[in-house]
Amino acid sequence: IADAVSHAMNADVVNVQITYGETVRQSQPHLYVHVIPVHQKELGYFKDVPELTIKEMSELAERIRKALK
Repeated sequence: IADAVSHAMNADVVNVQITYGETVRQSQPHLYVHVIPVHQKELGYFKDVPELTIKEMSELAERIRKALK
């Protein structure tokens, strides 16, 4: 999945973060896996995530699906 996200987003790096535990206020135990594309200009600090429209999110999801094939 990280490779597909990297390809679809033209990212230089992909950070994968796993979050689990009581301190994240989980009512039921479960695991979060975040796949975060990072571009060279963003390395060294975390940029705000841009707000996407439903159409933009759908288009991005389709690019990721295609990259998974």
